[in-house]
Amino acid sequence: MEAVSDEDRDKLLRAVDDPFQYPAGTVDCDPMMTAVVLIEFASSELWQKHLRESNFTSCEDIASKEEGRTTLRGMLDTVADEWLGLPRTPAKTTAAIKRLRELQCLNTVEVVITWAQAADVGSPEDHDAWRLVQP
Repeated sequence: MEAVSDEDRDKLLRAVDDPFQYPAGTVDCDPMMTAVVLIEFASSELWQKHLRESNFTSCEDIASKEEGRTTLRGMLDTVADEWLGLPRTPAKTTAAIKRLRELQCLNTVEVVITWAQAADVGSPEDHDAWRLVQP
């Protein structure tokens, strides 16, 4: 991923924009899975500075409702089991949460925190790490 230029990363995230806002039938992708990938990008130094609040506008709306939070947490679980790129360490989880907070994506932050706690990201005894990810 280091070979991808900053300019190209920025262009990609501008092209993705809000994955839930594509007109039906124009893009063959799962918007929820795309949102999970964007959350992963929030934990990556290579990608996080390119993310914008608009990448999470609809995700924030979805995560504002219990059903949406449950679905998004489930997607995080599914992807974490299948794709080890998800932030499964306190440091990566903290980085994602910090960037999402900077973007004012507080509903998404709540989902990531509850997912991380349920997924046993890090040691439960690591109070310093958990203090960093608490809302």
